[in-house]
Amino acid sequence: FFPKNLVAFGCTGNGDQICFDYRSDPKTDNPPIVYWNHEADIGQDVSFVANNFVEFIRMLKEPEDDEND
Repeated sequence: FFPKNLVAFGCTGNGDQICFDYRSDPKTDNPPIVYWNHEADIGQDVSFVANNFVEFIRMLKEPEDDEND
């Protein structure tokens, strides 16, 4: 049920995965990053996140301090 040529490297904690996407070019050194939703229908289960890993890392942000802690 997991799409061929996706390589998971991160879990969201609910069963979904963050993946390298080798579907269009299995030999690339710089694959796009996608989100795989384990509950979605096949064909609607993969969503684009970033063009590559560096772009993905640059999207990450530090959590804001919660003043209620």
